[in-house]
Amino acid sequence: MGCACARNSTAHAVKPPREESSKPKLITNETTMSQKLKVEEKKREEDDIAAEASDFLSQIYMDAEKKISSSAI
Repeated sequence: MGCACARNSTAHAVKPPREESSKPKLITNETTMSQKLKVEEKKREEDDIAAEASDFLSQIYMDAEKKISSSAI
C-alpha cells in the first residue's frame, strides 16, 4: 500500500546527516598528519642528497680548476 506521502506532494522529512564521531575524524587527521610528515621527511632526504651531490660536483670542479691552473704555469 505505501505511505500517504507517496500519494501526495509531501515528502518524508529528510534526516539530518549523522554527526561523524570524533574518533574516525581523529584517525583521518592522524593519518593525514603521518602522511604529511612522511612527505616532509622524504623531501628533506632528497634535499640532503641534492646538497651532497652539489658539494661533490663543486669539489670536482675546484680540483679540475687547480689542475688546469697548475699545468698552465
